[in-house]
Amino acid sequence: MHRLLASGLLAALGLCMAASSARAVQIDASAFGPGATVESFEGLTPGPNVGTDTQFNGEPYLVPGFDAPYDYTFASGVSWTNQRAWNGTSWLYVVPDFARGDANWDGGSPDEILVATDVVDGTAYLAYNLSAAQAADQGYPGIVFRFATDQLRVGAIITGAAYGFGPGTLRIRAFDAQGQLLEEATLPSVHNDLWATNFLGVQSTGGIRSVSFTTDLTGTFSIDNSRGLMTLDRLTFEAAPSVPEPGTAALALLGFAALRRIRARRR
Repeated sequence: MHRLLASGLLAALGLCMAASSARAVQIDASAFGPGATVESFEGLTPGPNVGTDTQFNGEPYLVPGFDAPYDYTFASGVSWTNQRAWNGTSWLYVVPDFARGDANWDGGSPDEILVATDVVDGTAYLAYNLSAAQAADQGYPGIVFRFATDQLRVGAIITGAAYGFGPGTLRIRAFDAQGQLLEEATLPSVHNDLWATNFLGVQSTGGIRSVSFTTDLTGTFSIDNSRGLMTLDRLTFEAAPSVPEPGTAALALLGFAALRRIRARRR
């Protein structure tokens, strides 16, 4: 009887720990602790592996990952791989920065970013050059960030910069080190006047190693205007703890205590 009870306790404990390791939830900015890292894309200057792109509006947008193989690691430790978009004359990801001059994004839209005060954090932000439809046609995965170590939580302030062309859905997907999907979550796009509170994030105890942000914007878009459909700031990430979460640790202690009582009765 005691042996059966012990086996049952161990099995239950294993199931609880496995469920904890697979748990994934959608979160907002308040879920992050004081040790979280924030990448706001400030401080970039043209130089090795940081080029410029003047294809849109004539502003010299910064291009991190300019040199082959187009990988770039920011000061925060997060990485991405840039790509040339459309006909090879422009870039998939650019960083407009008002600290370097005019960083207007998508002129002509009533929801455009015109001045530094339109930026959520500092003077720089990330802009994505393709609409969801073009991204699907050309095989682009959205905005993809990679992490060198397992992360527990990842998220960012994000919206569609050209929201005036139609509403849409923003999506985050989190993947583990093997590229397996851990969790995905969605959030509506908003007018840029409101994007400071439009935080899209996920938490997973499965060990997040990369995330992608995509947009499924609806409505009718021209190729000329589709470039403004997604902007992102304050990419926030928090490393996975090296010790079990409180709930998991408590379950383990209860299980071990029960096993000790069983063994004590055998004596």
